[in-house]
Amino acid sequence: MKNQFIVLLSLFLCLPPCVSAEQNMEHSPEEYSKHIDVTELDATLPSTSLHDWLNGLAKASERVAWEFNDCGEQTGSEADRGRDFPKCLEGIIESPSHEKALSIQVYVGTWQRGFVGKPKLGLISYTKPGQSTVEVQDLSSLNALLSTDTVIGNDYPVYYERAREKDYSLIIFTSSKTCIYLNRLTRKDNTTWFYYDDEATWGYYPGDKDQTFHLSLWIKTTKFRFDYVTKGSMLVEVDKAGPQGQYVRVKNNR
Repeated sequence: MKNQFIVLLSLFLCLPPCVSAEQNMEHSPEEYSKHIDVTELDATLPSTSLHDWLNGLAKASERVAWEFNDCGEQTGSEADRGRDFPKCLEGIIESPSHEKALSIQVYVGTWQRGFVGKPKLGLISYTKPGQSTVEVQDLSSLNALLSTDTVIGNDYPVYYERAREKDYSLIIFTSSKTCIYLNRLTRKDNTTWFYYDDEATWGYYPGDKDQTFHLSLWIKTTKFRFDYVTKGSMLVEVDKAGPQGQYVRVKNNR
């Protein structure tokens, strides 16, 4: 009798932790994200879990959330009755103001059949600072898109200068939408031309376009508009004639 009691007690104590890892994964979106390798979604990326990859994109002030949903396919109409909706794992990066900055959907099965088949990449949507939401084709493209945003960052003011023998330009990014533009040019007759605008605006282009130069950002002054591509930490001004000089990031020690 004593032995039976010990066996029953052991079984009772074992019940809470005896939930299998598979069951826990099926009920926890975050746990499930740890078991998807990003190489299953984009073979060009180095191997790591989707969980760690997305958390690596988030800034310290941002929050990463995970959920299972119907991949946005429910319409709320009679047509939904009896349908077996797809099941998506969605990873979401939220800004400090609780706005959705980035979301990635991965098809993992259906709600009636459960988790079936290999994970398949779904919708990727990204909202640039001060811009509208754009859709991105794959994880590699998202990496490239985010790299252009981090060139400027958000630790304002940010200084970029182009110094040539007879031509000096300075751009000061003062916020996520405004900047100061200065240009000093020595002409062939040795006269000096100045241009200064402290009410210029700037922004990012919504993803790469099918053009000779994949433009990253633009600056608009009261008289002119300038386009730039990124090259590492530098900005390269371009126009129809091609590259027009490189701007390097400098510290404000003045």
